[in-house]
Amino acid sequence: MKFHYLSKEEREVLRKVKTTPEQAEQIKRRNQPMLDLVRAWLEYNRANTDEQPATRHLGNIGCPHCINVNAECNRCAWKQATHKEPVWPEYCCFISFSGISYTQCLVKYGIYFERIECLDERSITDLRKAEKFLAGHVEWANWVLTGYEDAQDD
Repeated sequence: MKFHYLSKEEREVLRKVKTTPEQAEQIKRRNQPMLDLVRAWLEYNRANTDEQPATRHLGNIGCPHCINVNAECNRCAWKQATHKEPVWPEYCCFISFSGISYTQCLVKYGIYFERIECLDERSITDLRKAEKFLAGHVEWANWVLTGYEDAQDD
């Protein structure tokens, strides 16, 4: 599988996060609509068309890893893969996707929701960060669905 967003280092961490094919499908369903919205806004800003995209997406698909453990972060696959000692309840918040971490991004996740707001005043830089972050999630989900097919190095 050829990777366009996730670095080799990010893939090494993500491979440790136990994720079933069903969870990968949920990750795609959660992130793809937000990615589509961000890309629509990037195109809108590039082409300066009259048709403005929706200003936000609010979904209720939720995180498959959180839901699997009843939101008990200390039992989560992210903790198992990324930390030995509890440093912060949401272990997943400090993982980067395409070099962008959750804390640097317009995307907002909850156990049972996901949302993004793309308003006129958002900068192209913010939108590009969100695009990379979300595309990294979709790429990870696709990788899980291939059975972690061998990656072609960057």
